[in-house]
Amino acid sequence: MTPGNRGYHRQVRWVPLLGFACACNQWFGIDRTQLVDGPPAIDAAPPPQCPTVGTMDVPRFDIELTPIPARKCDSYVPTTGGTAIAKCNDDQYLGHLATGIVDDVLTVQALDPAPSYIYGVRAFPEGDSALLTYYTAATYETGEYRLIDGAWKLSGTPFSPPGAPGYYYETSTPSRGPVRRVMVIMYDLAYVQQLVEFELSNSVWTEKRRTPITDLGVSYPTAPSLSPDGLRLLFVASSPQAGGGGMLDPITGGGKTELGSNDNPVYYADRASLDDPFSPPRPIPTVPDAVSSPYLTEDCGRIYFSGLSTVWYLKQALP
Repeated sequence: MTPGNRGYHRQVRWVPLLGFACACNQWFGIDRTQLVDGPPAIDAAPPPQCPTVGTMDVPRFDIELTPIPARKCDSYVPTTGGTAIAKCNDDQYLGHLATGIVDDVLTVQALDPAPSYIYGVRAFPEGDSALLTYYTAATYETGEYRLIDGAWKLSGTPFSPPGAPGYYYETSTPSRGPVRRVMVIMYDLAYVQQLVEFELSNSVWTEKRRTPITDLGVSYPTAPSLSPDGLRLLFVASSPQAGGGGMLDPITGGGKTELGSNDNPVYYADRASLDDPFSPPRPIPTVPDAVSSPYLTEDCGRIYFSGLSTVWYLKQALP
Protein backbone atom coordinates (compact mmCIF):
# COMPACT_ATOMS: atom_id res chain seq x y z
CA MET A 1 0.00 0.00 0.00
CA THR A 2 1.44 3.33 -1.01
CA PRO A 3 1.60 6.27 1.38
CA GLY A 4 -1.13 7.95 -0.62
CA ASN A 5 -3.37 4.91 -0.19
CA ARG A 6 -2.69 4.80 3.54
CA GLY A 7 -3.76 8.43 3.76
CA TYR A 8 -6.90 7.62 1.81
CA HIS A 9 -7.84 4.80 4.17
CA ARG A 10 -7.15 6.97 7.19
CA GLN A 11 -9.66 9.44 5.80
CA VAL A 12 -12.23 6.69 5.10
CA ARG A 13 -11.99 5.38 8.68
CA TRP A 14 -13.22 8.76 9.89
CA VAL A 15 -16.53 8.37 8.04
CA PRO A 16 -18.22 5.85 10.43
CA LEU A 17 -17.00 7.87 13.39
CA LEU A 18 -18.50 11.06 11.98
CA GLY A 19 -21.77 9.26 11.29
CA PHE A 20 -21.80 7.92 14.87
CA ALA A 21 -21.18 11.41 16.25
CA CYS A 22 -24.02 12.83 14.22
CA ALA A 23 -26.33 10.08 15.41
CA CYS A 24 -25.37 10.75 19.02
CA ASN A 25 -26.09 14.43 18.63
CA GLN A 26 -29.54 13.69 17.28
CA TRP A 27 -30.26 10.96 19.88
CA PHE A 28 -29.22 12.98 22.92
CA GLY A 29 -30.62 16.30 21.65
CA ILE A 30 -27.26 18.00 21.27
CA ASP A 31 -27.48 21.11 19.07
CA ARG A 32 -26.19 20.71 15.54
CA THR A 33 -22.71 22.09 15.08
CA GLN A 34 -22.61 25.19 12.89
CA LEU A 35 -19.64 25.80 10.65
CA VAL A 36 -18.18 29.26 11.03
CA ASP A 37 -16.43 31.02 8.18
CA GLY A 38 -12.73 31.05 8.71
CA PRO A 39 -10.53 34.08 8.32
CA PRO A 40 -9.98 35.33 4.79
CA ALA A 41 -7.15 33.79 2.85
CA ILE A 42 -3.80 35.44 3.32
CA ASP A 43 -3.70 36.38 -0.36
CA ALA A 44 -7.34 37.56 -0.49
CA ALA A 45 -7.88 40.94 -2.12
CA PRO A 46 -8.57 43.74 0.37
CA PRO A 47 -12.10 45.19 0.34
CA PRO A 48 -12.61 48.29 -1.81
CA GLN A 49 -11.96 51.65 -0.18
CA CYS A 50 -12.60 55.20 -1.24
CA PRO A 51 -9.76 57.73 -1.15
CA THR A 52 -9.30 59.54 2.13
CA VAL A 53 -11.06 62.90 2.05
CA GLY A 54 -8.61 65.79 1.99
CA THR A 55 -5.84 63.94 0.16
CA MET A 56 -7.04 65.12 -3.28
CA ASP A 57 -6.63 61.53 -4.48
CA VAL A 58 -9.16 59.92 -6.83
CA PRO A 59 -10.45 56.34 -7.12
CA ARG A 60 -8.36 54.12 -9.40
CA PHE A 61 -9.84 51.43 -11.61
CA ASP A 62 -8.68 48.41 -13.58
CA ILE A 63 -8.46 48.63 -17.35
CA GLU A 64 -10.79 45.67 -17.97
CA LEU A 65 -14.19 46.90 -19.14
CA THR A 66 -17.13 44.63 -18.28
CA PRO A 67 -20.38 45.10 -20.25
CA ILE A 68 -23.77 44.23 -18.84
CA PRO A 69 -26.88 43.35 -20.91
CA ALA A 70 -28.50 46.78 -20.72
CA ARG A 71 -28.60 48.00 -24.32
CA LYS A 72 -29.55 51.61 -25.16
CA CYS A 73 -29.57 52.44 -21.46
CA ASP A 74 -27.93 55.10 -19.32
CA SER A 75 -28.20 56.57 -15.80
CA TYR A 76 -27.63 53.04 -14.48
CA VAL A 77 -27.72 52.73 -10.66
CA PRO A 78 -27.32 49.49 -8.66
CA THR A 79 -29.44 49.82 -5.53
CA THR A 80 -28.96 48.46 -2.03
CA GLY A 81 -31.74 45.91 -2.56
CA GLY A 82 -29.86 44.05 -5.30
CA THR A 83 -31.84 45.64 -8.11
CA ALA A 84 -30.82 48.21 -10.70
CA ILE A 85 -32.67 51.18 -12.20
CA ALA A 86 -31.86 53.00 -15.43
CA LYS A 87 -33.29 55.01 -18.30
CA CYS A 88 -33.56 52.89 -21.44
CA ASN A 89 -34.52 54.06 -24.91
CA ASP A 90 -36.79 52.23 -27.32
CA ASP A 91 -36.33 52.06 -31.09
CA GLN A 92 -37.80 55.58 -31.42
CA TYR A 93 -35.30 56.83 -28.80
CA LEU A 94 -38.04 57.55 -26.29
CA GLY A 95 -36.85 57.22 -22.70
CA HIS A 96 -38.38 54.79 -20.21
CA LEU A 97 -37.75 53.76 -16.62
CA ALA A 98 -36.37 50.20 -16.55
CA THR A 99 -35.48 47.89 -13.68
CA GLY A 100 -33.91 44.48 -13.15
CA ILE A 101 -31.36 42.48 -11.19
CA VAL A 102 -27.95 44.13 -10.84
CA ASP A 103 -25.71 43.41 -13.86
CA ASP A 104 -28.56 41.63 -15.67
CA VAL A 105 -31.25 42.41 -18.24
CA LEU A 106 -33.52 45.40 -17.57
CA THR A 107 -37.27 45.52 -18.22
CA VAL A 108 -39.23 48.68 -19.05
CA GLN A 109 -41.80 49.54 -16.38
CA ALA A 110 -45.24 51.07 -16.83
CA LEU A 111 -45.70 54.44 -15.11
CA ASP A 112 -48.87 55.86 -13.57
CA PRO A 113 -49.39 58.44 -14.97
CA ALA A 114 -47.10 58.05 -17.96
CA PRO A 115 -45.14 61.29 -18.50
CA SER A 116 -44.10 62.70 -21.83
CA TYR A 117 -40.59 62.08 -23.13
CA ILE A 118 -38.31 61.25 -20.19
CA TYR A 119 -35.00 63.10 -20.24
CA GLY A 120 -33.61 61.74 -17.00
CA VAL A 121 -34.09 58.90 -14.53
CA ARG A 122 -32.20 59.26 -11.24
CA ALA A 123 -32.74 56.36 -8.87
CA PHE A 124 -32.86 56.61 -5.10
CA PRO A 125 -30.21 54.34 -3.54
CA GLU A 126 -32.86 52.23 -1.77
CA GLY A 127 -34.35 51.25 -5.14
CA ASP A 128 -37.98 52.07 -4.35
CA SER A 129 -38.13 55.58 -5.86
CA ALA A 130 -36.73 57.55 -8.76
CA LEU A 131 -36.71 61.16 -9.94
CA LEU A 132 -37.95 61.44 -13.53
CA THR A 133 -37.33 64.67 -15.44
CA TYR A 134 -39.51 65.37 -18.46
CA TYR A 135 -40.89 68.25 -20.49
CA THR A 136 -44.47 69.45 -20.21
CA ALA A 137 -46.26 71.91 -22.46
CA ALA A 138 -44.79 74.78 -20.44
CA THR A 139 -41.49 73.78 -18.88
CA TYR A 140 -39.25 71.02 -17.61
CA GLU A 141 -40.36 69.38 -14.39
CA THR A 142 -39.45 66.45 -12.19
CA GLY A 143 -41.73 63.86 -10.70
CA GLU A 144 -40.89 61.46 -7.90
CA TYR A 145 -42.16 58.00 -8.85
CA ARG A 146 -42.40 55.37 -6.15
CA LEU A 147 -42.79 51.61 -6.33
CA ILE A 148 -46.16 51.01 -4.62
CA ASP A 149 -47.74 47.54 -4.58
CA GLY A 150 -45.60 46.49 -7.53
CA ALA A 151 -46.43 49.54 -9.68
CA TRP A 152 -44.50 52.77 -10.28
CA LYS A 153 -46.75 55.69 -9.37
CA LEU A 154 -46.25 59.44 -9.18
CA SER A 155 -45.91 60.58 -5.58
CA GLY A 156 -47.12 64.11 -4.88
CA THR A 157 -47.12 66.97 -7.36
CA PRO A 158 -44.42 67.32 -10.04
CA PHE A 159 -41.98 70.11 -9.25
CA SER A 160 -38.95 72.00 -10.49
CA PRO A 161 -35.91 72.95 -8.43
CA PRO A 162 -36.34 76.48 -7.04
CA GLY A 163 -34.68 79.04 -9.25
CA ALA A 164 -34.73 76.90 -12.39
CA PRO A 165 -36.26 79.38 -14.89
CA GLY A 166 -37.74 76.81 -17.26
CA TYR A 167 -34.45 75.90 -18.92
CA TYR A 168 -33.26 72.32 -19.07
CA TYR A 169 -31.55 71.12 -15.90
CA GLU A 170 -30.03 67.84 -14.72
CA THR A 171 -30.47 66.32 -11.27
CA SER A 172 -28.06 63.92 -9.65
CA THR A 173 -28.92 60.67 -7.98
CA PRO A 174 -30.29 61.56 -4.52
CA SER A 175 -28.41 60.48 -1.41
CA ARG A 176 -30.16 58.15 1.02
CA GLY A 177 -32.61 59.43 3.61
CA PRO A 178 -33.69 60.73 5.96
CA VAL A 179 -31.71 63.83 4.92
CA ARG A 180 -31.50 63.56 1.15
CA ARG A 181 -29.25 65.76 -0.92
CA VAL A 182 -29.49 66.33 -4.67
CA MET A 183 -26.99 68.16 -6.88
CA VAL A 184 -28.51 70.03 -9.82
CA ILE A 185 -26.74 71.50 -12.84
CA MET A 186 -28.95 74.37 -13.97
CA TYR A 187 -28.96 77.88 -15.41
CA ASP A 188 -29.93 80.99 -13.50
CA LEU A 189 -32.00 83.85 -14.90
CA ALA A 190 -28.85 85.39 -16.40
CA TYR A 191 -28.27 82.09 -18.23
CA VAL A 192 -25.17 81.37 -16.15
CA GLN A 193 -24.66 77.69 -15.41
CA GLN A 194 -24.67 76.77 -11.72
CA LEU A 195 -24.06 73.70 -9.57
CA VAL A 196 -26.71 73.88 -6.85
CA GLU A 197 -27.11 71.55 -3.88
CA PHE A 198 -30.61 71.00 -2.54
CA GLU A 199 -32.03 69.16 0.43
CA LEU A 200 -35.03 67.16 -0.75
CA SER A 201 -37.84 66.23 1.63
CA ASN A 202 -41.38 65.28 0.58
CA SER A 203 -40.98 67.03 -2.78
CA VAL A 204 -39.80 70.20 -1.04
CA TRP A 205 -36.46 71.53 -2.31
CA THR A 206 -34.34 73.64 0.07
CA GLU A 207 -31.22 75.22 -1.40
CA LYS A 208 -28.06 74.60 0.66
CA ARG A 209 -25.28 76.06 -1.49
CA ARG A 210 -24.65 77.33 -5.00
CA THR A 211 -21.44 77.31 -7.04
CA PRO A 212 -21.00 78.96 -10.45
CA ILE A 213 -19.62 76.44 -12.90
CA THR A 214 -16.81 78.85 -13.75
CA ASP A 215 -15.51 78.39 -10.18
CA LEU A 216 -15.03 74.66 -10.80
CA GLY A 217 -12.45 75.11 -13.56
CA VAL A 218 -14.46 73.09 -16.10
CA SER A 219 -16.87 73.78 -18.94
CA TYR A 220 -20.27 72.32 -19.75
CA PRO A 221 -20.61 69.76 -16.94
CA THR A 222 -23.26 67.11 -17.34
CA ALA A 223 -24.64 63.97 -15.67
CA PRO A 224 -24.05 64.76 -11.98
CA SER A 225 -24.08 61.73 -9.72
CA LEU A 226 -24.09 61.71 -5.91
CA SER A 227 -23.04 58.70 -3.83
CA PRO A 228 -25.60 57.19 -1.40
CA ASP A 229 -23.87 58.84 1.59
CA GLY A 230 -23.83 62.20 -0.20
CA LEU A 231 -20.06 62.57 0.24
CA ARG A 232 -18.83 61.90 -3.31
CA LEU A 233 -19.80 63.64 -6.51
CA LEU A 234 -19.15 62.68 -10.14
CA PHE A 235 -19.85 64.52 -13.36
CA VAL A 236 -18.54 64.67 -16.92
CA ALA A 237 -17.13 67.97 -18.20
CA SER A 238 -14.83 69.53 -20.75
CA SER A 239 -11.30 70.42 -19.75
CA PRO A 240 -8.60 71.64 -22.13
CA GLN A 241 -5.94 70.29 -19.76
CA ALA A 242 -7.17 66.69 -19.82
CA GLY A 243 -6.20 64.31 -22.57
CA GLY A 244 -8.24 61.28 -23.38
CA GLY A 245 -8.19 57.94 -25.07
CA GLY A 246 -11.81 57.15 -25.73
CA MET A 247 -13.16 53.69 -25.14
CA LEU A 248 -12.18 50.25 -26.36
CA ASP A 249 -14.22 49.01 -29.27
CA PRO A 250 -16.46 46.26 -27.79
CA ILE A 251 -16.80 44.48 -31.13
CA THR A 252 -13.20 44.17 -32.20
CA GLY A 253 -11.68 44.36 -28.72
CA GLY A 254 -8.89 46.53 -30.05
CA GLY A 255 -8.17 50.07 -31.09
CA LYS A 256 -10.26 52.87 -29.69
CA THR A 257 -13.69 54.14 -30.53
CA GLU A 258 -14.02 57.74 -29.43
CA LEU A 259 -17.15 58.71 -27.51
CA GLY A 260 -17.20 62.32 -28.59
CA SER A 261 -14.21 64.58 -28.00
CA ASN A 262 -11.29 63.21 -26.03
CA ASP A 263 -11.14 65.99 -23.46
CA ASN A 264 -14.28 65.17 -21.48
CA PRO A 265 -13.11 63.17 -18.45
CA VAL A 266 -15.16 61.99 -15.49
CA TYR A 267 -14.54 64.33 -12.55
CA TYR A 268 -14.53 63.36 -8.87
CA ALA A 269 -14.99 65.51 -5.77
CA ASP A 270 -15.49 64.57 -2.12
CA ARG A 271 -16.18 66.05 1.30
CA ALA A 272 -16.04 64.97 4.95
CA SER A 273 -19.71 65.67 5.81
CA LEU A 274 -22.94 66.95 4.31
CA ASP A 275 -22.29 70.32 5.94
CA ASP A 276 -19.01 70.79 4.03
CA PRO A 277 -18.57 72.02 0.46
CA PHE A 278 -17.07 69.62 -2.05
CA SER A 279 -13.36 69.66 -2.77
CA PRO A 280 -12.16 71.01 -6.13
CA PRO A 281 -13.07 68.42 -8.79
CA ARG A 282 -10.28 66.46 -10.45
CA PRO A 283 -10.41 64.00 -13.36
CA ILE A 284 -10.25 60.23 -12.90
CA PRO A 285 -7.54 59.14 -15.38
CA THR A 286 -8.43 55.43 -15.32
CA VAL A 287 -11.98 55.96 -16.66
CA PRO A 288 -12.57 56.47 -20.41
CA ASP A 289 -13.31 60.01 -21.54
CA ALA A 290 -16.65 61.21 -22.86
CA VAL A 291 -18.73 58.47 -21.26
CA SER A 292 -22.29 59.06 -20.13
CA SER A 293 -23.91 59.07 -16.68
CA PRO A 294 -21.11 57.70 -14.46
CA TYR A 295 -22.13 56.25 -11.10
CA LEU A 296 -19.73 55.34 -8.29
CA THR A 297 -20.73 52.75 -5.69
CA GLU A 298 -20.48 53.85 -2.08
CA ASP A 299 -17.33 51.83 -1.39
CA CYS A 300 -15.74 53.06 -4.65
CA GLY A 301 -15.44 49.40 -5.67
CA ARG A 302 -17.10 49.93 -9.05
CA ILE A 303 -17.89 52.72 -11.43
CA TYR A 304 -20.76 52.23 -13.90
CA PHE A 305 -21.21 54.31 -17.05
CA SER A 306 -22.73 54.20 -20.52
CA GLY A 307 -21.09 54.35 -23.92
CA LEU A 308 -21.49 52.80 -27.35
CA SER A 309 -25.16 51.96 -26.51
CA THR A 310 -24.02 49.72 -23.63
CA VAL A 311 -23.68 49.94 -19.86
CA TRP A 312 -20.22 49.05 -18.53
CA TYR A 313 -18.41 48.89 -15.23
CA LEU A 314 -14.82 48.99 -14.05
CA LYS A 315 -13.59 47.44 -10.80
CA GLN A 316 -11.32 49.23 -8.39
CA ALA A 317 -7.68 48.57 -9.11
CA LEU A 318 -5.83 46.49 -6.53
CA PRO A 319 -3.17 48.39 -4.55
